[in-house]
Amino acid sequence: MPDIMPDTAATAPTEDLTLSVVITCHNYGAFVGDAIRSALALRWPRVEVIVVDDGSTDGSPGIIRGFEPAVRLIETPHVGPSGACSAGFAASTGAVVSFLDADDLLHPDLMREVARVWHAGVSKVQCQMATIDRDGRPLGTVFPQFPPGLTPERIRAMLRTSYAYPTPPGSANLYARWFLERVMPHPETLDGLRVGNDTMLLGMAVMSGDVVTIPKPLVFYRIHGSNLSVASDQGAKALVRRIRVDQANLKRLRARAPDLGFDLPEGALERSPNHLQYRIACHRLFPDEHPVAGDRTAGLLARMARAVLAFDGMSAKGKAAMLVWSAGVLLGPKPLARRLVRWRFSPTARPRLLRRALSAAGVLTRLAPRAGDAAK
Repeated sequence: MPDIMPDTAATAPTEDLTLSVVITCHNYGAFVGDAIRSALALRWPRVEVIVVDDGSTDGSPGIIRGFEPAVRLIETPHVGPSGACSAGFAASTGAVVSFLDADDLLHPDLMREVARVWHAGVSKVQCQMATIDRDGRPLGTVFPQFPPGLTPERIRAMLRTSYAYPTPPGSANLYARWFLERVMPHPETLDGLRVGNDTMLLGMAVMSGDVVTIPKPLVFYRIHGSNLSVASDQGAKALVRRIRVDQANLKRLRARAPDLGFDLPEGALERSPNHLQYRIACHRLFPDEHPVAGDRTAGLLARMARAVLAFDGMSAKGKAAMLVWSAGVLLGPKPLARRLVRWRFSPTARPRLLRRALSAAGVLTRLAPRAGDAAK
């Protein structure tokens, strides 16, 4: 496993918390063993590891059984990521729950860092992710870029005004059991769409309690060509689906908001840079299939400019990069627009010169190479 952890704080964590690591696997036999080993290697005295095989046909269950009795295997028909996470959570007992994708890895000190910031009222703790390749070798980048002083109050304000806040994908989020018991099991679909576990949880966590941020890479995100929802397919189907998922999820969140004492405006998507980037890409590349009838080029560009300038979760350089990208996609020649969309959603496709420029501008964070960074 790559050894890239920054120095840890001197504050000693309490060891009373039990962590449940729920690993979900669908045909990830090439990676699930590494994920299990990373969970078993956590430097924490109270850990249970539950692996849900979501109807795999590639021999994953046999690989998982090789780790019994240190892990518990649950086999389900193919129910999708949200259903698999719900099944794993139902079998768990920990006060803190990690939903680990079978192709990602946990750093051994993850729970020690989480325990240092845990307190009553925390619904979610989030951290950064360091990228690795298919074989576990570091790719040198860290995401997301958390702004300084990212407090739970700022995160609540961001969600309220723009349906977005700086957050990693599923594996780098650890949830409080009390929160999950309120919202799980998930519905099978949102408006007929099967969605990921993080889609169901990220916004609801903000509405329910404190989201605490650790600006350290404590989870390893494996890039292997088939795990990036839009990156692996910039076609109309993927873009349209992402737009509709956002619309369905906002509808769900607004329906729950009154019970949680949270005000979530109806027009939040119109002020979300994260959502608008998909609308810009789809409108430019696939106008005949674009699902938002009122979108026009000038209107989208103006809407993105207002959203980016008002968004509190992005640096000035990041805002500039987003505005340049939006203008290039909407106004540039279509071949350029296609390249920009691909580079935006598929980081490994970016030319080296572009990656270096983004890193130099502070839009991307790169880790300095260190001896012994090969996967262990």
